Amino acid sequence: MKIVPFSTTLQFQQESQRAVRNTGFAESAVWAVFATSSVISMLFSLSQIALH
Repeated sequence: MKIVPFSTTLQFQQESQRAVRNTGFAESAVWAVFATSSVISMLFSLSQIALH
């Protein structure tokens, strides 16, 4: 299992914000979905670690 370091998360947020600024609404909506799914998977893996 992969554990995501916190710095990577911050970097990802900055990159996504930059992407939203540079592109239109459709692209930012895709980014929002991607960010949400990655956060959910991160929380899921954290809960898996906590359970074991």
